[in-house]
Amino acid sequence: FSIDGDTAITRRYALPDGRPGFLVRSAWVDADGNAWFGTNANGLLRARRNLFTTYTTESGLSHDVATAVFGDRSGRMWVGTNCGGVNELDLVQRTVRVSNPRSPGDPEGDPCVFSLTQDTAGTVWQGTYGGGVSALPRVAGERRTEVDGMWGRSVLALFTASDGTVWAGTRASGLFAIRDGRVHAIYTTDQGLVHNSVRTIRQTRDGALWIGTTDGLSRFSGGRFTSFTAADGLAATHVRAIHEDRDGTLWIGTYGGGLHRFRDDAFKAITPRDGLADDVVSAILEDDAGQFWMSGNRGIHRVARDQLNAFADGRIERVHAVLYGRSDGLRNPETNGGFQPAAWKDARGHLWFPTVEGVAVVDPSRATPGGRPPSVVIEDVVVDGEVRPAGASVAVGPGRPNIEFRYAGLSLSTPEHIRFRYRLEAFDEKWTDAGSRLVAYYPRLPAGTYRFVVMAANRDGVWGAARSEVTLRVAPAVWNTLWFRVLGSIGALLLVVAVLRRRAALVRAERAARESFSRQLIESQEHERRRLAGELHDGLGQELLIVRNRALIALRSASLDIAAREQVQRITDVVTGSLHNIRALAHNLTPHQLDHLGVTTALRTMVDEVAASCDVDFTVHIDPIDGMLTLENEINLYRIMQEALSNIVHHSGARCAQVDVRRGTNRLAVRIADEGRGFGGGAEGRATALGGFGLSGMSERARILGGALEVWSAPGQGTRIELTVPVAATSPCVPMPEPTDAVRV
Repeated sequence: FSIDGDTAITRRYALPDGRPGFLVRSAWVDADGNAWFGTNANGLLRARRNLFTTYTTESGLSHDVATAVFGDRSGRMWVGTNCGGVNELDLVQRTVRVSNPRSPGDPEGDPCVFSLTQDTAGTVWQGTYGGGVSALPRVAGERRTEVDGMWGRSVLALFTASDGTVWAGTRASGLFAIRDGRVHAIYTTDQGLVHNSVRTIRQTRDGALWIGTTDGLSRFSGGRFTSFTAADGLAATHVRAIHEDRDGTLWIGTYGGGLHRFRDDAFKAITPRDGLADDVVSAILEDDAGQFWMSGNRGIHRVARDQLNAFADGRIERVHAVLYGRSDGLRNPETNGGFQPAAWKDARGHLWFPTVEGVAVVDPSRATPGGRPPSVVIEDVVVDGEVRPAGASVAVGPGRPNIEFRYAGLSLSTPEHIRFRYRLEAFDEKWTDAGSRLVAYYPRLPAGTYRFVVMAANRDGVWGAARSEVTLRVAPAVWNTLWFRVLGSIGALLLVVAVLRRRAALVRAERAARESFSRQLIESQEHERRRLAGELHDGLGQELLIVRNRALIALRSASLDIAAREQVQRITDVVTGSLHNIRALAHNLTPHQLDHLGVTTALRTMVDEVAASCDVDFTVHIDPIDGMLTLENEINLYRIMQEALSNIVHHSGARCAQVDVRRGTNRLAVRIADEGRGFGGGAEGRATALGGFGLSGMSERARILGGALEVWSAPGQGTRIELTVPVAATSPCVPMPEPTDAVRV
């Protein structure tokens, strides 16, 4: 039992199972205000003062299903019930008086009361389900007053405007304006109302009337309606509550769409996905601390108005709602809504809510946000199904294990409302909001060192500064260790080097084979040239020489007549010319000067013969180079220059050309240039010669020489061929300038 102050009022408390008698051996009050009792045979008991007080039939109400609650100007509270009449609560005298319209003296009255209001004259009006609107009698036995024109209508919302008009919202007949006990005007969809089923009515400080219906929201001002539906941003069009806060912002409660803020002609929905406790908002009350109290099907929940605005403005990602239920004094957490008033704030600041099991009242000052946060501890770490105690650190063998962290929090007041959040540092970037879940899962966690941290918050969202943590070390598999990676990298590098060396060897072998083939081909060409030159010189040349000699003998004979002598002379001339051509051809096939006179003389002779056979003016400078090259390389040098001179004579169209052969300290430099048409100048034959077998043959011979061959050409600027061969020499090369805008081939 307990004693309240000086009044010595004794209250007795029974056990949870209803038994009234038990023996208490010890008692203690904790820091949260909970009273703990140790009993002799009934264990440990906790007693906590309920936040809500609920009035039911046990308190004197005529019916447990409360539908509407209203406070008049005298401080009395009125509670409408579902077919139990109206209950008048005198909080001072602590009495309940039932005003039932269906009494023996009033057989036509309707006890199903769903709406209440008080007009400017002080009369309390009730709206019933099918019985219209009537005034409650001031004293017992007084005959009620009906509003003409409303009988037979189901009135679910009543509201008194600042001008004294009583507005009645009906289930299916639209909106009625009542003055002096009579219907003054009727508004339906024909006049612009969004829907004829009206559930809530509110007047804002600018004088506009807002009407919530089952299919949208209407604003009535200046005799005109402006309506808002899903197309305007309402997440649900069944509007149950309208509230204007102290800043003039409008808040809309819906059935199924949560809460909406209406500001700057735009709606912003706040739903359970955003932290709201329920998507049904049947009533909205604001306490003196700026907390919104909202009723719904899951109970009564509280959210700070500043949080709602911060979310609607995009400054936070979620709101924190505190949901109250049975453990807080509600007989049944489901509230009633869709009627007006569905909640009321009395003169003391207490908040009233009709529920399906009585009417609940709360003093919001006793629910000041804050309180002590719960303590938290990590109990176990589960590794692939094996439970291990959570010490300062836990080591896990190689692999990718499945890890579970099991934790718990301690709250002596509301353990069912503890919320947790956790993070695995070095793995998670953000905190994970676990709600009331007591385990964190990390499947196939990779190797590494982690720290698991968990925190707990109380029902008001206050997070504790203390947190529990454990270090987890997951050993890497062999192939993930540093030494294995180093050895693997070295092995891979050696493999790459081996592959590259093998490839380089193959390239060298291929190049050597190609050069060997080129040498053999060139040697074969030179051998064939010598053979042909020998046959021409020793075979056909000798035979033609015999023919010419015999012809000369015949010319010396006196027996020839004049005609025969002329024929023999012609034969002699033709044979002599043919013999000269054969000797020149044999000379080109195998330059005998290389064998008898040396390479320097052979080159000079070749240039002189070419100059004598064409109209090109050659400028020639050839240093003595005898002995610098082997016989094979002398032939290759000779052939390169021979091909270059042939291209000048037959393709360049040049009038001037230059042949320059110089020996340097470590190289032999050959430069052959002309001032002809060059590449791209319309000389198709020259382009073919330079891009065909002639140029490739020159390149092959240059490679055999171990040198470098470069060809420069530009349209209209001629062509320059440069050959550099590494040799041992005594004098430096003279630099040779390049043509302007030349193209390197």
